[in-house]
Amino acid sequence: MQDLKIRLIENKDLIELADIYNETYRVFDVGEKWTKKSSYDLLKY
Repeated sequence: MQDLKIRLIENKDLIELADIYNETYRVFDVGEKWTKKSSYDLLKY
């Protein structure tokens, strides 16, 4: 079994995750327009 390297989340990771959230919610319109900033703010918590 391969060892997983675990590290703390960095700012660049949050930006990448915000992009993924943004793309996901643009495809599946959930009634709220997600922006990169709102996704980033959500993921910061």
